[in-house]
Amino acid sequence: MAVTLGRRRVWIPDVVVAAQGPGASADEDGIGVVASAVHLVAEVVSQGERHQERDRVRKRRAYARAGIPVYVIIDAHDNQGTVTDVTIPEGPAKAS
Repeated sequence: MAVTLGRRRVWIPDVVVAAQGPGASADEDGIGVVASAVHLVAEVVSQGERHQERDRVRKRRAYARAGIPVYVIIDAHDNQGTVTDVTIPEGPAKAS
């Protein structure tokens, strides 16, 4: 399911946990859910440097800017098999 982050910017995470109920989270284009209704997104990091940078950096920043409070990263490509739960705090760190 796609997550609409505003200005027609959309990401498709591997897992989305969003508000429930008719129309509670649907975006206006009907392609996914609005970021304000999303409680958690999770990504399984893909193989390849370009994909890893996207999942570890670009998506984390985009989700934080959109106000999504929890981003879980499952990363088998960091040579440690790490699962990272990134809880975005209130304040300036949200936009970093």
